[in-house]
Amino acid sequence: MDYSHIKGGGKVLQVVTTNSSTAVDCTSSTYADLISADITPSNTANKIIAWFNTAAIHQEEAETSTIDYVRLVRDATEVKEIATFQYGINSSLENIIYPNLCVLDAPSSTSLINYSIQVKRNDNTYNTSYGYGSGTNCISLILMEIDGT
Repeated sequence: MDYSHIKGGGKVLQVVTTNSSTAVDCTSSTYADLISADITPSNTANKIIAWFNTAAIHQEEAETSTIDYVRLVRDATEVKEIATFQYGINSSLENIIYPNLCVLDAPSSTSLINYSIQVKRNDNTYNTSYGYGSGTNCISLILMEIDGT
């Protein structure tokens, strides 16, 4: 079959990966950086897929609920925010959560771009520990440039 009529869009042009094996505790109701990576797109038509993944322990000491927030930021602009609702169980101080975020972004730039993952809680009473297990690469951010031409 002849596929010469199909344009080149959709190809992965570059991949940037950053990992951390250090757990990060979040007790603040103000956003704080968790992990970040830089990428420079080769064309303004290209897209960036940002994929964040980790395991976290949500620690409550009573039967109370809270909301943890995770967001992707491109330079100083919020791209996407997700919220995870957590409920503390009196007999257990820990609940494992697996926040992940996968976003297709269109930065329209050929300049260096910093993508960061930031986290916060709706209150600062208890703690969420991101990177639970402190194993190798327990917090990861992968950036993929996709040909948009």
